Amino acid sequence: KRVHRFEDRRSAKDVLFDVPTGSREPAASFGVGGHVDDSVSSVEGGDEDFRVEEAISEPGMTVDARPDYYPLYRVEKHSIDTMHMERELSDALKSRRSYGGLKDKRAVAVQYVTPTSTRSERPESVVRERFTAQLVGYVPHPLTRGSVAGNRFQIVLRDCCEGMAGRLEEVFGLAEGRRLPNFYGLQRFGMG
Repeated sequence: KRVHRFEDRRSAKDVLFDVPTGSREPAASFGVGGHVDDSVSSVEGGDEDFRVEEAISEPGMTVDARPDYYPLYRVEKHSIDTMHMERELSDALKSRRSYGGLKDKRAVAVQYVTPTSTRSERPESVVRERFTAQLVGYVPHPLTRGSVAGNRFQIVLRDCCEGMAGRLEEVFGLAEGRRLPNFYGLQRFGMG
């Protein structure tokens, strides 16, 4: 079996793609600048074959605990969607949570979370079966969607046709300097 690893180190906000007119597929199918025929490749491995790591931009972040700041947690999760993870984390922090974006259920995903109260519990870490949250600093306000600077993806394609790596490099080369529209598909909720 041939396995190609492709990693895009650019921010998701740096790329935009045109969807072919008259296509029967959702726009997100062309999200990497082209469609890969399901008959020649698959992304059907375990969660570890699809990795996404959120990058945040939080001016004013400090590693020093301040009572008027919100604790910032780096959460690494697998086989759990963001909403279920946040429910479990909320119980541990004794506060509602705020996060920058939704992350896929069927992936190893890293995202950042803050409680919405400065009076929340502040454990160094929260460990559950499908996620681990580690306290990494303190921020002056809860996270919002605007806190996310982008996402970094690592995807493993298995059983690829000859030349797939070259095709992927060409697609990302063509996408350089464009923007990628955001898409919330059923995969975010474990339904796709």
